[in-house]
Amino acid sequence: MLDPNNPLPKYYQLKEYLKEMNRRGDIAPREQLPSENALVQQFSLSHVI
Repeated sequence: MLDPNNPLPKYYQLKEYLKEMNRRGDIAPREQLPSENALVQQFSLSHVI
């Protein structure tokens, strides 16, 4: 999950989290990722328009 105390930007933490999920097999190759709206809600992020 994202760490609010981590100095890295949230978008970078999310990218690394998704990459780790892929490495562990939680996300299969070519499996569709959750939508932007779903990620925003799941990780309490804000939209960037």
